[in-house]
Amino acid sequence: MRADGRDSLLGAGVSSTAGPNDRLQRVQSQVNEVRGVMQQNVDVMLENMEKTAALESSSAELAQQANVFRVNARRTRQKMWWQNFKIKLAIGCGCFLFLLIIAWSWGWFGG
Repeated sequence: MRADGRDSLLGAGVSSTAGPNDRLQRVQSQVNEVRGVMQQNVDVMLENMEKTAALESSSAELAQQANVFRVNARRTRQKMWWQNFKIKLAIGCGCFLFLLIIAWSWGWFGG
């Protein structure tokens, strides 16, 4: 309280003719403003929580898909390695047989 009997917090910037009802209405309007801001903050927080939950579930799904992809990629890589090995083996055996036929026709095996 100030020396003249007015409350310095509630009466700041108010003329001496303002009555207690005006102060009460001002305080009530401030309370309503704060309530509105808090309600908006709570609404935003709830939206963020929903978005976070959706993001969490989609990231878990992506992690599962990444594991499936990794397993399939490993299987495919092994399968392609074996296929490449078989082709190289077939070409090598074909070349070896071709050289044996040439060597046999030239008489290298005692004939």
